[in-house]
Amino acid sequence: MEENKGGISNCNVIPRNNNVLVKMTFTASVMALTSGKYEKESTDEVTATIAGMGPLVQDLALEDKVVIKLQEYSSIEVDGNNSSVRKLKEAYSSLKPSELSQLIRDTPRVTVVQYGIFPEFLIQAKLK
Repeated sequence: MEENKGGISNCNVIPRNNNVLVKMTFTASVMALTSGKYEKESTDEVTATIAGMGPLVQDLALEDKVVIKLQEYSSIEVDGNNSSVRKLKEAYSSLKPSELSQLIRDTPRVTVVQYGIFPEFLIQAKLK
C-alpha cells in the first residue's frame, strides 16, 4: 500500500483531493476487443472496488465494493495490470490469425480490469 500526503492506494496511482481510484472488473467478448470496436456493453455487469483514495475522502476504505455512477472516464494504466482493454488488444494483435480464431472459439469472453479516477460524489453506495 502506498501513502502520500494522506492519500492511499494499493497500486502505483495515488488520487488527490476527493478523488477515488476505482478498479472495475467485467467480461468482454474477445471478438469485440480484437475488432477495434470495443465499447462496454450495457449488459456487462461491472464490479467496482476502491483501489485508492485522495486525502479528503472520509467514509470509504481500500477494497470497499461500491456502486458507481459510470460515465465517460479516462482509463488509468496501473503497473502489473495486464487485463486492461489496451493490454488485451496489444496481446491479441500479436497473435497469428489462426491463433486468434482458436482463442475466439475456446475463450469467447475474457475478464477485463480497468482503473479510472472519479470524484467521490460519483460513488453512489457502498456494498456490504
